[in-house]
Amino acid sequence: MVLYLIGLGLYDEQDISLRGLAAVRGCARVYLEAYTSILLVDKDRLEALYGKPVVVADREMVENEADAILAGADAVDVAFLVVGDPFGATTHTDLQLRARAAGVPVTVIHNASVMNAVGACGLQLYRFGEAVSICFFTDTWRPDSFYDKLSANRAAGLHTLCLLDIKVKEPNLEQLARGRTVYEPPRYMSINTALEQLLEVEAARGGGVCGPGALAVGLARLGAPDQRIVAGPIAELRRVDFGPPLHCLIIAGDVHVVEEEILQHYRAGSGEEAAGAAAGGGGAAAASEGAAGGAAPAGRPAAAAGGAMAERGPRARSFSQRVSCKPRARPHPGGGPAQLLRRELRMVRISVLNDALKTMYNAEKRGKRQVLIRPASKVVVKFLQLMMKHGYIGEFEFVDDHRAGKIVVELNGRLNKCGVISPRYDISHHDVEAWVARLLPSRQFGIIVLTTSSGIMDHDEARRKGVGGKVLGFFY
Repeated sequence: MVLYLIGLGLYDEQDISLRGLAAVRGCARVYLEAYTSILLVDKDRLEALYGKPVVVADREMVENEADAILAGADAVDVAFLVVGDPFGATTHTDLQLRARAAGVPVTVIHNASVMNAVGACGLQLYRFGEAVSICFFTDTWRPDSFYDKLSANRAAGLHTLCLLDIKVKEPNLEQLARGRTVYEPPRYMSINTALEQLLEVEAARGGGVCGPGALAVGLARLGAPDQRIVAGPIAELRRVDFGPPLHCLIIAGDVHVVEEEILQHYRAGSGEEAAGAAAGGGGAAAASEGAAGGAAPAGRPAAAAGGAMAERGPRARSFSQRVSCKPRARPHPGGGPAQLLRRELRMVRISVLNDALKTMYNAEKRGKRQVLIRPASKVVVKFLQLMMKHGYIGEFEFVDDHRAGKIVVELNGRLNKCGVISPRYDISHHDVEAWVARLLPSRQFGIIVLTTSSGIMDHDEARRKGVGGKVLGFFY
């Protein structure tokens, strides 16, 4: 018959797939692996859903008594349930090899695991390097081999997922030496413990990989309704109470501007990290959970990428925005036919291109390597293409957010100034020389951008083609 390796997902009995549930209900024996990870509900709830008993398979059974699990699998179907995905641990690969060697067919039914669910924090999965495991330190054993992988990932600009130790049904070594088998109570490493150990290793190794100022992300109970995600320097995360297990940790590498924008919602002390589950797809987090350090100061801006792409809140203003007043009738709070005329302030965006160029100019002045521009437009894209053509910026990428869109621009340090000309003056190709003298430092330095009947182009191309148009802006 068949050995089924079935992933259960991350939270409770409902996370199993429909295909996995059908397979379990058709099996003669069901085992639940319970030492590489744990489900956040009792076994009784699994048995109630499956309609059959579930045998808990601890480390000793899986590693030393695998033959008992496979016994009779050539005659009946057997299910081996794994929290997360079946191949999240090498032990399960070993079980598959044993089954195939015994001539038992193996069917794998996958599910979500911590390896992909960590994307809930906003860090992009393809920017992760090799994952590491962090074990509990003891008085005589303080392993730090994971530091080399952390260092290699950091040198490559990659994020590192740290899987934290779980001690389930571990024998007491002192009692074992006396010939008695006594098991220790279960222990689950917290993010706080992992950070303390990381700082200890960093102090000993001194590589500057995971010091107090390094950016990290703590994730607790991924997939659960009360999951929690908090981002910030290691020194701040040490003071955060992440609550019950299971926990995992990410040491961030080079953060893309889009990743930084999402991480702002989970910053320690921002007041928003308690709602981490909503962004991660696990439901709303408990509103009563606060981050260490208290609430953020009133009026504190939610800036991203060092301020180069700050969120525009309802009170934000720029040179390209004006306040207009629009009268709107509102019912009198007391009811009845009487109406009050109320004037309401509304922000109006005058020039998308002007906002884009100012954002780039400010980011360049601050020495940023990337900048996020939004919203996007065809005019902005064409303007950026001309800037890239002449070498004033690096490549740029359009990000479709199913709204107005946004653009990530690579800066190369060559942009000294850029701006929009408003109003857009009509000029002929004979007037180009005069505008070059007016806007640019010299004839050989900088570009004026025109919109013409032949499209958007730079002033040199307009002069060659003998066409005029409207002045959009300039850069040098």
